Amino acid sequence: MSDYNKRLFSNNIRGWFHKARFRWVAKMIKKYEIKTSKIFELGCFDARSLS
Repeated sequence: MSDYNKRLFSNNIRGWFHKARFRWVAKMIKKYEIKTSKIFELGCFDARSLS
C-alpha cells in the first residue's frame, strides 16, 4: 500500500469517512444489480474503488 493510502485509509475516523465512498459504491452495485464491467472510475490516484 502506498504512503498516500496508508495516510488516507488508516484506522481512524478519517479513514472511516474515506472508506464510506467504497461502501456506497458496493451498496449501489448490489442494489441495482449493476454489472461491474459497466463501472467507470474517474479518480486521481490508483483506481482504488475498482478493487
